[in-house]
Amino acid sequence: MPTAPNPTTDRPALLAALTAFQERLQQAGTRRSDVLAGVSGWAVDQHAYHAALAASLALQNVTNLVAEKGVLIRLEAEPSELFPKLVELGFPRGQTKSPRMVVPPDAVDPEILTQELTGAITATLELETILGRISDAPGFIPHQLLGALTAEQWLGFARMHTEHHLMIATEIAGAL
Repeated sequence: MPTAPNPTTDRPALLAALTAFQERLQQAGTRRSDVLAGVSGWAVDQHAYHAALAASLALQNVTNLVAEKGVLIRLEAEPSELFPKLVELGFPRGQTKSPRMVVPPDAVDPEILTQELTGAITATLELETILGRISDAPGFIPHQLLGALTAEQWLGFARMHTEHHLMIATEIAGAL
């Protein structure tokens, strides 16, 4: 069941999901780039790349909001009406199209994928130093589809989104 954003639980859950992606890639082995029709239009490595890149961007927004630095910060904004619905419903499959900047390439370079996953894991670990300040960070940064999100919501989004893609990648890897 989906849960409301909570930095204390979202950070370790995000870390676990990102780490599990490394396991799914190993599980898929040489077939990690195989698309499994009927499950997803992306392969395991594409889901991992997309999730890692999106998590890194979301975590940068968390960090910027806590530091109160960045050109995207809006001190006053209409809070997202869609994010609470997303939390309530979970991430339904196939309902949205990924923003262009986080769409994986057709052929994912394994070295770049490793760098992206490592970067997202490192960014998640580094949140430990600001964990107590995330919920109170002022301002919003807009999400392309969801609207203005707080730091807490950006972390919750990163967790939910990564878990969503991990679930699909797990299904693919298990069927290969």
